[in-house]
Amino acid sequence: MINFRYHVVSLTSVFLALAIGLVLGTAALNGPVVDNLNDQLSGLRKSNSQYRDRVEELEGAAKSRGSFVEQVATSTMAGTLTDKSVLVVQAQGAGPEDREGVVKMLQDGGATITGDVRLTNDFTDPKRDEALHDLSSQHVPVGVDMPNSGEGVDTASALLASVLLKGVDVSEQDRNNVLQAFAGAGFIVVEGRIVAQADAVVFVLGPAATDGEAGARNDAIVKTVKQFDRVCQYAVAAAPLAGDDGDPLVEMRNDGDLSDSLSTVDGVSTPEGRLATAMAVVEQFAGNAGAYGVGQGAKARVPQIRQ
Repeated sequence: MINFRYHVVSLTSVFLALAIGLVLGTAALNGPVVDNLNDQLSGLRKSNSQYRDRVEELEGAAKSRGSFVEQVATSTMAGTLTDKSVLVVQAQGAGPEDREGVVKMLQDGGATITGDVRLTNDFTDPKRDEALHDLSSQHVPVGVDMPNSGEGVDTASALLASVLLKGVDVSEQDRNNVLQAFAGAGFIVVEGRIVAQADAVVFVLGPAATDGEAGARNDAIVKTVKQFDRVCQYAVAAAPLAGDDGDPLVEMRNDGDLSDSLSTVDGVSTPEGRLATAMAVVEQFAGNAGAYGVGQGAKARVPQIRQ
């Protein structure tokens, strides 16, 4: 007679058989699966090592090329900017190493750096535009021609260009008054002392703005460069990249009137770009302008200069 104990024993036997089957099956599959996973892991490690070696190789090549450019820059630039003076203006968070690299190239050419002015974020802030306009209107020296657009960035840029660049006879006292007023209001930072009005200006820009007010800030940079270019015959703008439409450097290149007189350079974070920037200043003094680099709107890698 089949009783309850019989059923328990039978069910136990079935589950035991299933358990043994699972163990045996897992053991049978475990070897190939683990081997396959180990092979994949080994392949990934090998690929990763190859990619790392390739990156190191490319970095080494870039460093070697940069060193070569820096070595030939001295002979390329020698004597090209003798008796010329240049003002350097930093904006949009330009890196100090980019500014220093450009200055070195200019000095290799014999240029005198009259000073270094940095435009702060407040200068391009649309919320500060009215304050910028009011401040500018209060410090206009006699003989300085100001735009009548009513925009603070236009007015301020024209004023700064007039006191910092040759073209308008401005006294040292008037220049210092303007710079102190702008610095005191947080619109600019003046590094060191401005020794004189300069023959030319180089803008060293950072990346295009990308915040919520990017459009207004990028447009303000273009307007600033325009005003400096209007006051001074010799102007160059350089940035790390020339990206999409809306990027200040691209907009300058797309502006037909401005691009006829202004030279632009992308790649200023590289030795080649810094050399191209200094060469563009030489080009400006020769009465020419162009767009250089590898970004949107560039016409050549570097300017052609004749000694």
